[in-house]
Amino acid sequence: MTIIFISSVFKLVILMASFHFAVSANSTSSVLNSTDSDGKVGNLTLGTDRQNDVIQILGLLDSTWKWGPELFNFTMSLIRRHDDGWHDDILNDGRDIDWSIRIENCDGTNALKEYWDFRTMNSGIPPHGVVGCRCSASSTSVASVAGLEGVPQISPDSVAFELSDVTKFPSFARVRSTDGVDAFIAMLRGFGWQRVTLIQTDTVYSNDFSSAFQQNWIGRHSDKTGEWKGEIGYSYTITLRSDGLINEDSARQALNGVPTDNPSINARVILLVAQPHQAFPILRLAKESGFQSDTVWAATTGWAGWYPTDGDSSWISQKPGFIGFTPYRNRDQHYRDFLKRFNEARVLNGLEQLDNLPDYASEHTVDAILALTMGLSAVSPENRKNGTEIMKRIIGLEFNGVSGHVSFTAKGDRKDALYSIFNFYEGDWKNVGTVGIELGSAVIDLDAVCFAGKDCGIIPSDMYPIPPARLQEWVVVVISIIAFVLACVLMRFFYLTKEKKKLESQMTELEKKMAAISAIDDELVDINKIVEDAKQRQASLIKKRAALQETPETWSKSDEILVLVPPEDGQYWKIFNIMRETIPNVHISQLWRVQNDSLWSYYSFHRDRLGENGIQANERRVWHGTSALEPSVIYQDKMDGFMMQFAAQGLWGRGIYFADKASYSKNYSYKPPMSSSTTERPDAREGELEMFLTRLLIGKDIKLDQNRLLTVPPPDPSTGLKYNTVTGETQGSQVWIVYGK
Repeated sequence: MTIIFISSVFKLVILMASFHFAVSANSTSSVLNSTDSDGKVGNLTLGTDRQNDVIQILGLLDSTWKWGPELFNFTMSLIRRHDDGWHDDILNDGRDIDWSIRIENCDGTNALKEYWDFRTMNSGIPPHGVVGCRCSASSTSVASVAGLEGVPQISPDSVAFELSDVTKFPSFARVRSTDGVDAFIAMLRGFGWQRVTLIQTDTVYSNDFSSAFQQNWIGRHSDKTGEWKGEIGYSYTITLRSDGLINEDSARQALNGVPTDNPSINARVILLVAQPHQAFPILRLAKESGFQSDTVWAATTGWAGWYPTDGDSSWISQKPGFIGFTPYRNRDQHYRDFLKRFNEARVLNGLEQLDNLPDYASEHTVDAILALTMGLSAVSPENRKNGTEIMKRIIGLEFNGVSGHVSFTAKGDRKDALYSIFNFYEGDWKNVGTVGIELGSAVIDLDAVCFAGKDCGIIPSDMYPIPPARLQEWVVVVISIIAFVLACVLMRFFYLTKEKKKLESQMTELEKKMAAISAIDDELVDINKIVEDAKQRQASLIKKRAALQETPETWSKSDEILVLVPPEDGQYWKIFNIMRETIPNVHISQLWRVQNDSLWSYYSFHRDRLGENGIQANERRVWHGTSALEPSVIYQDKMDGFMMQFAAQGLWGRGIYFADKASYSKNYSYKPPMSSSTTERPDAREGELEMFLTRLLIGKDIKLDQNRLLTVPPPDPSTGLKYNTVTGETQGSQVWIVYGK
């Protein structure tokens, strides 16, 4: 068993030894990539004096935003000018403004590369600020590095809950809120629904949304919408191909698994959590397979308001039953003024005018640029590399933007988010209402809503009626026999009154039987004492076994459970190198080896049992993060170590999860308090985390698709015995799940 501490970025604990590590910011090189006011991307070499006088903005855009470069260039050109009546006071101090647009394609690795290439071409100097990215994975990658360098980053469209963590992303803000789980629930309750089916894709966005939805939906509630019980009748996670598109076999398995033949748990409402290029292929498969034709498909902001990315909408029926929401589409004077200016510029460039900006993300992009430049403008020129001061000013902003009123929470999320509810019918998404994040806030024009299999204005139930059970013929026969017997009993009752003496005799016999039962109860008490003595004997034998068996050769003679492993010990560097394989730039602060005789004896006993049953132990070293659980609960235990009562609900059900890669378990690592509650480990330093590196008896395992309803491994068809462990793939790592001892 190891415990690892990670400093400077986070602190981590591992089972088999203990470490601290840090990630340092690297320096960079020489040329600035700049976008001129005509929208052309070029490389502009700046001298040292020029670099000190110019304000440099980096735009990280997604290629699916075809309008992105044009809108970004136009907005930045308005900011650069100070004589057109549009926010002329922003950065009006004589310093020039340059910007560079880079396309990151919603790829976290590519986004970080584009950010780093900009620094490299800019003599190693980071930009004053970043506008982007659209996708959460890209924003997370860039924010991790930008936060270390104090570079403020404002995203127009990233929604992952993780990005609200100011300890991990101190320089990040967004002009969107998180992906509206509270608002989504408020919308569902606006229709009176309380049972759904949950189908999601295996992405960070979908996993975050689905996890938060389940936590806030399942169970009994009492609120402005009344008394209700949130249920999820069925859930499934669809796997993806390496190119990010759906695995069609997995999608078919998800649809086939919906319990359409069991109305007691089936739901008419299906929550589909996916991006557009994943959602519409799933919906098309459902249509082509004849799946539940009156389904209500509830869309998250991931695909609500979108259309099939391949351009083919011919397969979508007139009333397909799509309902969902997008961030609120503002149409006030500030929006109209910007649209007028944008259209004037398009006409000058020989382009047609637009009735509206392309989508909500375009409005958010303009406001992200405004928020960043306002924050930079609010500090003195010499403080424009002070990310902490700039973020304070950004968090304190309040202005009327193109997307509506803009202000931020302390976590950098948009405050008081409002969403527009859309219903798809007759080939288009139609606005049918609004909803906020409070239950009871949904305002829906129910007469305008159209669902599959219903006339417009008729809202279907979320549940299917359960047909009354039909009595089988044998049940009717049994009831007749019971009625006949009952009649005979009633007749005999009159005769029994004449046999009082006989009944008294029977009562006497009954009293004797009760006395015999009492004697048996006394004997059972004695047996319970024997069982308790046996348990104590078992504990004594375990201790004797521990004293006789060999301990690992790496153990020292210390009597302490936690033994500090110094850097000169070979085990220290061996574990350090293992971590480096999946977490680059790692530095070990401290490493402990857990020497718990009782747990080692328990582990050895089960390893021997596997061999006796003809099963290979299949022993591996794996990683485990305890999340909020104090690690000492595990390493100080004398019986089990890892205990099911602390197991969490995961992608393969409720179990104890172990990972092949340290980078996976890092996300579930324990964050200890600055003042330690244990005597074995020192007080934590800022940003440290802990996790375990442990030995795991995998035994005979089986690889399964994700299934949150799993409670035990399935049986092995060849033996009839259950597999020892379940394994699968998620977030680039193989994981094993243990459901019992």
